[in-house]
Amino acid sequence: MTLNTSMLNKVSAKQISENFAKSYPDLLEGAVITKIEISGCQGSRRTDKIDLSYDGDDITDQKSVSKSEVRWIDIKALSFKSTITSRISTLCSRLCIRYSNMWILPVSSMEEFLEGAQEIEREFQAGIQNVVDNYEMHIEAEKNRSPRMSSLIDQLKLTKDDFIKSFRFNIAHFIPFTPISVEGDETQDYYQEQLITDLAEEAMKVYEKISKNNNLRSSTIDRLKQMQNKIISFMFIHKEAAVLAEAIKHIMNNLPKGAISEPRDVAVLQQWFYFMSDASMLKRIISGEQKVTDWLESITRSFNQSSQTEPNALQNTGIEAILDSTNVFQVEPVVENDINNSTFSNTDPVAEPEKSVSQQEDNVENCFDIELKGW
Repeated sequence: MTLNTSMLNKVSAKQISENFAKSYPDLLEGAVITKIEISGCQGSRRTDKIDLSYDGDDITDQKSVSKSEVRWIDIKALSFKSTITSRISTLCSRLCIRYSNMWILPVSSMEEFLEGAQEIEREFQAGIQNVVDNYEMHIEAEKNRSPRMSSLIDQLKLTKDDFIKSFRFNIAHFIPFTPISVEGDETQDYYQEQLITDLAEEAMKVYEKISKNNNLRSSTIDRLKQMQNKIISFMFIHKEAAVLAEAIKHIMNNLPKGAISEPRDVAVLQQWFYFMSDASMLKRIISGEQKVTDWLESITRSFNQSSQTEPNALQNTGIEAILDSTNVFQVEPVVENDINNSTFSNTDPVAEPEKSVSQQEDNVENCFDIELKGW
């Protein structure tokens, strides 16, 4: 099911949701949004050890040319993946309702769905084990197809352990959902708690990945943006969480231009993700018990100071000392209970400020009566 959101208003959205519920009456008993995904080894790897030529000229070093891809295991060995994908599609089509790239599952079918998913996962694991049991034979079959590549295949092949570790069978967390908004759901408190927990866990995953890095790629900033979008998308669960989305926007608006490679900037962002991984701190900020503006201003000052710091001095200074010198994460208790009266200082932003999160949230409310009632 897809909707042209630009044509929606409050009345039409309500009508659409009511019609949707009439078409699928099982949903009125409750439903969740979910999906099943598999991933794993493709049986081939890219390498720069193959020289390429065109019209008699060596073009191996040309930027427009990709590395060569070499298959190191018989592709037939991985045919079980297609079988599993087909089984997943059949299960979802039988019990669920298609919703974009996900599925709406009535709670009345949840037990049958989970039993089917577990059976498919067992088949998936059996398929992996079958390949492992005949691992060398499948590799030899590929060598026989390309005997002159045997030596390179031996260099590129995965170990059995790495091959096994590459596979994943994932059932997305169920997101409770009702086709028509219902106020005062008794489970609201639970899903507010879950939203904060999920944000903290996501921040910790990023922190653990970047904590030992000396520079940060754009993908790290993308993860920060994704966290902001997650808060905005589920604002109806926890409207007070807007303060976190505003804080993330403030951080992104004040990031230095270009790559994040200055030691101070890297350290501040690493500690920002670590700070966000503390669920109890997030709750205190949302509730107004902890002031947010002071340390946002400190972060902004830290970014501005980093460009003025002598490179040699930074090289001789540990990350801990850098952070201690900025006092970025020294947070004081809020004086007034209403954090909504606080304003964010935005010193010399590098990007045009976006529409406020609260305005975005209002627009979402005006457009949709279809609500997800959980995380």
